[in-house]
Amino acid sequence: SYMKLLEVVSLAGMISVLHEVVLLLMRINLGNPSSTTSLALVVGEMDPQNPLHMVLAMLDLFVIWYLIVLSVGVSKLARVRLSRVLFVITFCWLIFRLLLIAGAALAAKMFT
Repeated sequence: SYMKLLEVVSLAGMISVLHEVVLLLMRINLGNPSSTTSLALVVGEMDPQNPLHMVLAMLDLFVIWYLIVLSVGVSKLARVRLSRVLFVITFCWLIFRLLLIAGAALAAKMFT
């Protein structure tokens, strides 16, 4: 039912709350306001113009955890194989992220 789906999404959303707490602690301890929990952390200085840095910034451990938990919940509710739901949710997330990156790149070119 719809209410069960809302429950799954809100419980998976608690991962986002934990993510923000961890980010806050990292930014305070590292003294870098742009530090993240993604693989871009290993790059050092983040360059928004570099496409590789943007891809690494997308690979956040908390986001991957969130997508997996959300997929497990939806697959249990819909009684569909986990691999199929994980593929669909990850594909939708990837398309959304790529649109955000393309929009940011377009805005950067318009204002420079």
